[in-house]
Amino acid sequence: MEANSKELLLTNMSAGDPSGEELLTQNQAEVPEGEEVGGAGGEIPWAALCICIVVAWLLIAVVVAVGLTTGAGAAAGWGMAPLSMLFVLIVTCTGCGLNGRNVAELPPSQTPRIPWLDNAKTFLICCVVLGHTGMAFAVQGAGITFSSGRNTWFMPAAFAGLVLLKPLVVPLFFFISGFFAASGLDKKGPQGFMRANLTRLGPAYFLFWLFLNPLLYYMAYALVRPTDGSYSYFPNSAHTWFLNWLLVFQCCYALVGGPKVRMEVPSFARFFCWSIGLAIMQLAACVALAVGGSSLGFAEGPMMSGGDGFWCGATFAAGIVAQRNDWLVNRLPQRLVVLSRIYVTVMVLVVILVSVTVISPLALLGTEESTFLIVALLLQIPSGPYLPYLLVTVVDLFQKHGGCDTSVTRFMAQGAFAVYLLHYFVVNIYTYTWAEVLKGPLDTPIVFVNSTATESEVGGGYICLGFVYVSTLSIITSFAIAGFLKVIPGVKHLL
Repeated sequence: MEANSKELLLTNMSAGDPSGEELLTQNQAEVPEGEEVGGAGGEIPWAALCICIVVAWLLIAVVVAVGLTTGAGAAAGWGMAPLSMLFVLIVTCTGCGLNGRNVAELPPSQTPRIPWLDNAKTFLICCVVLGHTGMAFAVQGAGITFSSGRNTWFMPAAFAGLVLLKPLVVPLFFFISGFFAASGLDKKGPQGFMRANLTRLGPAYFLFWLFLNPLLYYMAYALVRPTDGSYSYFPNSAHTWFLNWLLVFQCCYALVGGPKVRMEVPSFARFFCWSIGLAIMQLAACVALAVGGSSLGFAEGPMMSGGDGFWCGATFAAGIVAQRNDWLVNRLPQRLVVLSRIYVTVMVLVVILVSVTVISPLALLGTEESTFLIVALLLQIPSGPYLPYLLVTVVDLFQKHGGCDTSVTRFMAQGAFAVYLLHYFVVNIYTYTWAEVLKGPLDTPIVFVNSTATESEVGGGYICLGFVYVSTLSIITSFAIAGFLKVIPGVKHLL
């Protein structure tokens, strides 16, 4: 079982591991304090950490320099995706830097399923579908998009949802991916660990990057048929950029040999200090890439909001440390949970206030785009501590109240990875049907001119109804398709 990736998180109830039992069992082998487990026992690998940060900033600097000197910042940012996959392929296939590491031999062990984890991953994947549907009705989705404008109440709701949920969904997926990575490296060794990762995630990534994601955009153009626009093939990651970044993080972890860092669950104050520093770093990277014109982010991963970029690497590393130190074996410290809830509540109220005053039809601070951009950037600072506190709050919630275990919850957990891969096709099909409903029974002018985004703005009421219609049916249909695929011999082992 490749218990070392988001793919495994979403498929840990598939063949070979029908119960997802390996979540907490890797810690059952006793390791004396200070003894090596794949690396220096109890020590944070500061040198490796600094090297990773320096390399990341050097690559960002390259993108910015290319953008400022040639105007090709977007192309440079996109180009980091195939470059990073080349790095993974070279290291994995050649074994460069992966040999000669000490690996702890952990005996096989089994425990009952962890129902709250199954339910958490189902909740997260539903949030992914909701978020991508919201983008199709508010900003720019992958495919068909409605232009709603800032004169509707859907825009402030979408903005609030982005700011409040983005720091939860992707970072929590990376956190649990890191949690599984620790045991995977222990069992297989660095080279076996990476070969297993590449075998499981590589084909899916390249299939979507080269064929299925371009097909998604072709389908969107074929459905709406813009009057002055035409489709052109362009390899892109769309939502599957996660697989690329995850492979890179796993590769970096394998290169440092998987050190066992001994650390208690951080206090509320320590979380605050660390997250403020990381938020400032992420804000600097966001501004730098924007100046360089990298509209496609960095290696096709988003870099423009809380939960992006450096946060992905940080939460992956946090998952590793959590597994090594049994953070999830027991409930999280109550004081940390209570204080986290307070901060999350305050942040929710602040974001709602900002949404109403900046981007709603009231526009109390004016309608200038610069005002919105400045406020959105400044929100990244308080969003820093909000991210770990939100993760603490949600994990605690599911540990206490998310243990429902039924045939329905198991069915949804089994199909989560397939939903992640395929939901954008379903979202686009239902978005198209809503456009047809608007043009037909509701007699609303819908025109696509030079792209798959509507030329004219659609009323707020129709936007809200469309969002509910598309998101609800997309979630139901995606899980139904996933359930069907899971019973097909051969296919179910891939999903």
